Amino acid sequence: MKTRTQKSIQLFNFWSSVYDSPLSRWFFEHYYNKVESHLTDLAHKHLLSVGCGTGTLEIRLAKRFPTATIVGVDLSEKMLQRANTKKGELTNIIFSRAVSEELDLYDNQFDYSVCIHSFHHYQDQLASLKEFARVLRPGGTLFLLDGLKDEWLGRVHLKMNMLLYEPDVLYHKKKKLTTMLKQAGFNRIDIERLDPVYSIFICQ
Repeated sequence: MKTRTQKSIQLFNFWSSVYDSPLSRWFFEHYYNKVESHLTDLAHKHLLSVGCGTGTLEIRLAKRFPTATIVGVDLSEKMLQRANTKKGELTNIIFSRAVSEELDLYDNQFDYSVCIHSFHHYQDQLASLKEFARVLRPGGTLFLLDGLKDEWLGRVHLKMNMLLYEPDVLYHKKKKLTTMLKQAGFNRIDIERLDPVYSIFICQ
């Protein structure tokens, strides 16, 4: 039986050819903008993006902050191929393959990390959160954006998403995800509700 990780690799390799389609861009753009609005001081800072996909937000940030260092990691080789093609001659951004539970990165390496619309795919979510905490410098911030099952509209939306697109993923209610973040070592957790389905957890 395939693990959630194996299923996600297969799914995103399949999606890679349409991930930058107009419809996909329309959906993600709103959420990218919300996360970017928090990242106003990236000059000379280091940012990690876990589940970077084809690198749309990461490339935008690299262009906006040429002195920043940005690392994007993803499971899907085909997603990463598209990201590396899109980045062109940018030298302040690196895309590489990695598993969220075992990041091949140094401790205390990043000022910020972001994880947008991918956490529900992770095989061991608590281990992933512990890795996010490990690679952040003291005072560093994680921006975790994902769907929540607290409201009925959110539950319906996420259930339909699982039935139509992502059959083996794991979403949580706000209380459960907050508990996991605390277990991973984040002491300060603020939550920005974006709509009835999605929220950003801002964690230090």
